[in-house]
Amino acid sequence: MSRETRLRRIHLLLLAFAVGVVLLVGRLVQLQVIHGAELEEQARRQRIRPVIIPAPWGQIFDRSGRLLVGNRPAFVASLVYTGETMDSETQALLAELLDLDLEEVEQAVAQLNREPFWPVRLKVDLTPEEHTRLEEARHRLPGVIVETLPIRWYPYGEVMAHVLGHVQAGDAWSVTGAAGIEASFNGPVERDGQSFPGLTGTPGQQVVEVDALFRPHRVLLEEDPVPGHDVVLTLDARLQAAAEEALRESMESLRASRGSPCPCPAPAGAVVVQEVSTGAILAMASQPAFDPNVYTLRPFLPPGSQRRQELDEWLASYQTDQDPAWNRAIQARYPPGSVFKLVTALAGLENDLGSLSLYCSGSFTYGRRTVRDWRPHGSVGLAEAIGESCNVYFWTVGTRVGVEAMGAAAGQVGLDGPSVMQDLPEAVAPRFPHEGDALNVAIGQGEHLYSPLHVAGMVATLASGAQMRPYVVERVVDGDGNAVYEARPEVLGVLNMPQEQLEQIRAGMRATTGFLRGRSGTAYGSFRDAPYVAAGKTGTVERQGRPSSHNHGWFAGYAPAGPGEKPEIAVAVIVEGGGGGARAAAPVARHIMDVYFGLRPSPLDQAETPVSESGEI
Repeated sequence: MSRETRLRRIHLLLLAFAVGVVLLVGRLVQLQVIHGAELEEQARRQRIRPVIIPAPWGQIFDRSGRLLVGNRPAFVASLVYTGETMDSETQALLAELLDLDLEEVEQAVAQLNREPFWPVRLKVDLTPEEHTRLEEARHRLPGVIVETLPIRWYPYGEVMAHVLGHVQAGDAWSVTGAAGIEASFNGPVERDGQSFPGLTGTPGQQVVEVDALFRPHRVLLEEDPVPGHDVVLTLDARLQAAAEEALRESMESLRASRGSPCPCPAPAGAVVVQEVSTGAILAMASQPAFDPNVYTLRPFLPPGSQRRQELDEWLASYQTDQDPAWNRAIQARYPPGSVFKLVTALAGLENDLGSLSLYCSGSFTYGRRTVRDWRPHGSVGLAEAIGESCNVYFWTVGTRVGVEAMGAAAGQVGLDGPSVMQDLPEAVAPRFPHEGDALNVAIGQGEHLYSPLHVAGMVATLASGAQMRPYVVERVVDGDGNAVYEARPEVLGVLNMPQEQLEQIRAGMRATTGFLRGRSGTAYGSFRDAPYVAAGKTGTVERQGRPSSHNHGWFAGYAPAGPGEKPEIAVAVIVEGGGGGARAAAPVARHIMDVYFGLRPSPLDQAETPVSESGEI
């Protein structure tokens, strides 16, 4: 090789080296000077990430301290951004470990690429086996993390579901109350001119430094979440479970019965049990019912995932004519039937008809109209007329005092005016038919519309002489055990009449459940062997164009009701399509009263372990 050739090659190598140095310096300048800040921020974001710490919601307890709603920890597998897209082999492994469709993992990866600065949940509520498999394969799964999330938990399942309510999706990191106490005490809450936090707390936050596998390495900043306040209800879980059991069993029995007028459809019903002296609600049942645990996971599940589809199908099954999520105790309104005769009796007493006696031949003529009673009753006064549910007697009283007087009496016992229930704002208002026909109004047919809550309040008012505001929240307690809100019984009105007059109505209600002058009342069959004295009134709501088996059945009463006894509880029961009050509703009230007085066990006495220990659905 000649000397010139060697020199040419050396020059070319030097030139190539010089070009390489220039390119390298240029690249360094581009990276460090032009894009330095941007790349530094990207590296920082991959190394440091914010973590939202959901705040546990406050818990809900019954009056005896039983936990009705709590929070359980759920393990959550999520994806965080690593700067690189997860390859197909890793995605397939992840789908296998978590028992997911590969498409679900692909969708999560795509979402992460679109929104790289927030974790994307892959699966909520991991089983212990799934959690173990992820930990064992952690080195092969960059960007996969496992976090703990508090999930709302209803240990008694369907029991008390309508009062407790359920949750639904809030923003991307939370849930919010959707019905019942979960919604009305979601927070902040306004009561009696004061404002206080509710069940929801304040989320916390961590800023963490992660290692090469994006596992938390060091906490740089931490702000603890603030749990929500606890709510203590007036409900007695034992009595509530008994009310739901009694109502459900009555409906099942009516559907299976072959005795006249059944078999009855009995598709739905409701119960309210109220403490007479305070207005506190001890039980509020509605059938059919739902399990609020079905709603708790849904807000955290990716749309299109198999588990989300399963829960959506489950919730879709609720959307029927007998929607289980509908709280019939406070949201449904029914004509009261003969239960309203107690109000007509009150109007009669206020208009000097307390001493009225008459002979019931089984029919009544008013102007050119003649209407027929359900049977002749012979000679009756006020007490016999209530006990035997004599239409002729109350047609007579109603046409003499008029609709306006009956409306005034209805207002005194809570059957006219706005809703007075504050804790459950979805409660509907009563409707008295001010423009109604006196004959229909007097016996509770026509355009009357009342909920079981209204009817229970009416009976409690007649039992004590005072109308109390119903309430279901006893107090709200902060994290230190201090009550930030405490309910106080509130008197809404007092019956302005002598006790001896009011006692005439009570005597008639005792005649309903027993004997008066050798004649049995309409609910005698249910209470004939009761070791306590109960007072009440049955009611049957005729439904035009339908057979008698489709009539709604009412019973409303209170106990104890003996001479000199102070009434403690008022009970209202409605069974839709139950055929009649004596057969469908009175046995439910008897069952509830027996449990209240300790004469039979509650379902919770026999199985104190909650229905759902894990919250799994």
